[in-house]
Amino acid sequence: MHVKAALQSWARARHCRRTASCLGAHAGLCSAIRCMTGHEVQAKEYIRLIRFIINQRIGAQQTRLTADEAERDTDMANIKTEETNYAAGGIALRGCISWDEDIQGKRPGVLVVHEFWGNNAYPRKRAEMLAELGYTAMSIDMYGDGKTVDHPQDAHQLMTTALADLPGCRDRFNAAMTRIKAHVTVDAENIAAIGYCFGGGIVLHMARYGADLKAVASFHGSLPLALAPAAQGIKITARVAAYNGEDDSFFPAETVAACKREMEQAGADYQFINFPTCLHGFSNPAATARGDQFKLPLKYNALADQSSWCHMQLLFESVFK
Repeated sequence: MHVKAALQSWARARHCRRTASCLGAHAGLCSAIRCMTGHEVQAKEYIRLIRFIINQRIGAQQTRLTADEAERDTDMANIKTEETNYAAGGIALRGCISWDEDIQGKRPGVLVVHEFWGNNAYPRKRAEMLAELGYTAMSIDMYGDGKTVDHPQDAHQLMTTALADLPGCRDRFNAAMTRIKAHVTVDAENIAAIGYCFGGGIVLHMARYGADLKAVASFHGSLPLALAPAAQGIKITARVAAYNGEDDSFFPAETVAACKREMEQAGADYQFINFPTCLHGFSNPAATARGDQFKLPLKYNALADQSSWCHMQLLFESVFK
């Protein structure tokens, strides 16, 4: 099969949890890659990453769907969302759960922890993206009452208040985990978590405290939250992926080194991926405008965004076998 045809077939069938023909598309892509490299590609988990690399090499136009195809592809997903109210420590919390209603049976659940702006549209969109991948995802509330803000001073105040009570943060996270486990679509034995900025630090923190998670993925996360002297003796059981901007001025080299030491001392199965030239907020398309507006070292990087998201998918496919 020609590389272009194989890639287009793979793209049309990428909702593999819903489309039986996807296995054929994978086989076709394997064949195309084998023709190029002379080597057998055996791991299905690797194919998405290969597609991304080839896409960069031969041009996005060769894998881009037509407008009609893209519309049909979007229609394949029947994403439902529902607001959910829960509580921890007497504080009302407001999250949002997304899932694909066309998928039969239970599936893994993924918690999405917000940036320091609160549980706004961005983590909710990520939850919907996870639902499109076949998971049930819940964007969670770490501030209470669903608070969101638009100014960094207000966000910093909310974050600082939350972090002053780390046991309370753990309680709020655990309350969200209890909530998603109870959802009718979720396999309660298979839960993961992802987080961004403040939320990236929270998922590292929860992993460090031995939370019952299969995996965590931290995107430009607050690395100091991974350091937990009170958790000494607790082994990290979740697989950990930390995606960091190499030029993120909020977390210099010594902070990165301390995070890695903590992971190693806790016996973690972890990967720390530093994206060259990237600043804080590299996964959020709104980061550049906010950085310009508030004179903050924030910048979106589409390549790092796509790469980290692809790697996260491979991580989840690995732990949710």
